[in-house]
Amino acid sequence: MKYARLVYGKNNKQMSVVQYANLGDYFQTFAIDNIYKELQIKEEDIVTINRSELYKYEGEELTLPMQGWFGYIKGIEIFPLPEKIRPVFLGYNCTSKALYTPKHIATYNEYSPVCCRDEKTYKKMKKKNVPAYLTGCMTITLPERKTTPKKTHVFLVDAPKGIEKYMPEELRENVSYITQEIPINTECDVEEEIERVEGVARKLLDRYRDEATLVVTSRLHCAGPCLGMGIPVILARNYFDDRYGWIDKYLPFYTPDKFDQINWYPEAVDLSAIKPVLIEFAKKAILREPGSEELMKQIHSYYMDRERQKIRVPFYTKAYIRMHEKFPKTADFLREVVFRRFTVATARKNSEI
Repeated sequence: MKYARLVYGKNNKQMSVVQYANLGDYFQTFAIDNIYKELQIKEEDIVTINRSELYKYEGEELTLPMQGWFGYIKGIEIFPLPEKIRPVFLGYNCTSKALYTPKHIATYNEYSPVCCRDEKTYKKMKKKNVPAYLTGCMTITLPERKTTPKKTHVFLVDAPKGIEKYMPEELRENVSYITQEIPINTECDVEEEIERVEGVARKLLDRYRDEATLVVTSRLHCAGPCLGMGIPVILARNYFDDRYGWIDKYLPFYTPDKFDQINWYPEAVDLSAIKPVLIEFAKKAILREPGSEELMKQIHSYYMDRERQKIRVPFYTKAYIRMHEKFPKTADFLREVVFRRFTVATARKNSEI
């Protein structure tokens, strides 16, 4: 049996002039890589697949952890999956109405239970009578760092504009501005460009691990990996959407009306009660071994028992998501050209990467 990992290269259904890679997507892949390492799966048995080319796969039979966002984009049909792919729905996020038709429900049921990354996906699955659990994101299973930096170093990772004025002066002395969206060279060979972007993601994750004493971010897949590595995190955004409906187990949500209430000296979150369970569960789920469902239930109960924080998706964001599903190039143009100054990638201009 072969095993797959997803990477994220150029997408021909989206803008050809301006495309960005979200490095947080690669952090999710690195979490799966780490599970494969725990399982002692050999490199030659791991197949790398470009997510936008997933529907074209024609190789030998393999197991694919479906960890991450799998929304609908017209022209890129994820389902039905190629017949040689056996999915494992692990940290699965999908709230697109277009992916809850009878053919999709049949796939979910065939490979159930579906382990959902967020509570909204879980509720949509349950509404369709698909066996499902809330299991959060596997990025928090990344290895905890062995040492803590002695010198204060704050990373502002696509943090909301102007949040610095709320920071204590002593924290402003050593600040790095980072964006987790970097341009894709669409003129370059696709595989070479994927390799380059993946290398940038690895180096950035290593920087967080080795240098950060505090990370302030709006990014879900900066907060999750940093939690896993034992780094103190502040999660701040102009608003929070349904994707964050699990990480409030660990972190308070800070919106602009609460920036003056931020605890600027948080402790690293203790994950010792859940991380080993998540890792063992992922191993059993990937291998389809007995006992995985009992662990799913334990993890599900852990996440459902939390104080839920305010999630409010603005109408313009909902409109953008709907447009992106059916007219991805138009939506990209609006986001990257017309409304670029409103992007959540606030550190693009002054980022150190």
